[in-house]
Amino acid sequence: MSEEKEKHPLDAHDIDWDQDPSLNSTNDDNADKSDSKLEWVTFPKPGTYTFRFVGKGVKFLRHNKPFNFKDRVITHASYAPPKKDEEKDPDLVDPAWAAGFWPRSSFAMFCIDRADGKVKIMNKGKSIFGPLKDWQDGNKSRVGGKEAPDFRIKVERPGGDPLSTKYTVMPVGEKKPLTREEYESVKAVIDSANLGSIYRAKPLADIKELWESIPDDKRVPKRDDDGDSPQSASSTIPVVDTSDDEDLFNSGNGTDESTEF
Repeated sequence: MSEEKEKHPLDAHDIDWDQDPSLNSTNDDNADKSDSKLEWVTFPKPGTYTFRFVGKGVKFLRHNKPFNFKDRVITHASYAPPKKDEEKDPDLVDPAWAAGFWPRSSFAMFCIDRADGKVKIMNKGKSIFGPLKDWQDGNKSRVGGKEAPDFRIKVERPGGDPLSTKYTVMPVGEKKPLTREEYESVKAVIDSANLGSIYRAKPLADIKELWESIPDDKRVPKRDDDGDSPQSASSTIPVVDTSDDEDLFNSGNGTDESTEF
């Protein structure tokens, strides 16, 4: 079992399945392939895909417009603009967020891709993680825990347009315990990777520097540039879920998702 890893203050937060309002939003996100050593889930064409989720997941806030996708601008809840009747030093605020470019809530979690047996990262939004939350709420069992089943994800693209992709998430049967071989495969990946640090927010100074490079006429959001609503995106920093009753590979520290499997 890996040693406990120290969390960085800008690391992505563990998903709070019970309290996170962004799991009820309508936003999604694409996979991020910034680390070539790891593999991410992709859906290259419509069809049905099956996965076994493992351990906990993380939530983070990511800007799309007006930044370049390759810049991978992950912001942080502590950079949020002040709420009504609240005061905050402007130097501590994400300028893109303040201008009206609300970041999108995104989620990431390790899973076993049943198509090839490899351990990968699923990085998506509410369209996939919302139904997973619904299953967890209804079954009182963790999506990535010992008692979890496989999940089948049906991918539809009406008219062949990737922007109109629809996901349907369904559990497959009841529990699906890991085999010893699967356990070892998952453990090897988790011991070498930390989702919190993979999806760590950029330092605010770096976000400001990127913002300054954007032309003035691109700094005004269009209606469809918004991410989450102000109510969900600028809420307080998500509470870290420290429950470890159903985690696979439980290390016992109860705080760092990368060592709780």
